[in-house]
Amino acid sequence: MSAVCATRQPIEPRFYWLSLTDLDCAAGGIFRLESLNPAIGHPGESCVNFVTHLPGRNHPFLAQGDDAILQAYRADFLRLFGAPFEPAWTHVVRLPLYSPVFTRGFRNPPVRSATWRNVWFAGNYRTHPSVASTGTALDSGLEAACAALAELGRGSELAASAAAYRPPASWPR
Repeated sequence: MSAVCATRQPIEPRFYWLSLTDLDCAAGGIFRLESLNPAIGHPGESCVNFVTHLPGRNHPFLAQGDDAILQAYRADFLRLFGAPFEPAWTHVVRLPLYSPVFTRGFRNPPVRSATWRNVWFAGNYRTHPSVASTGTALDSGLEAACAALAELGRGSELAASAAAYRPPASWPR
């Protein structure tokens, strides 16, 4: 479930990605899209994306109307930021298939298949409790590649190089 909204109200502190681990929140995360890319939206506008990961496409939250979903996200915003959320526009999207959902009791599968000798596992479903992202998926892929190479008696410095990488100081923050 995703709701993308724009507002002109100030939102402090500035952030890009806010993970919400409180099970009482409707949203699992809030993204400030303009923090990642200032070209998103209009000047003076914040583009806010509320995201909820659901355990299946039959979850009752997915079936609610847009108004009820937005009301739940507004309640999260009020609780987190101490002010009512005042969007200029909203767009609710229901995605029936998306990233993995980590439920209570979830355990990462092993990097190597216990069934097939030539199968290695990588992806966001192996990165719990880290936030599922392109970065954690990349780390998982590097881990699988290094494990496969190690079994062959080979190695690579790629994982260490990726872990040590820092953006140039000249990049905008």
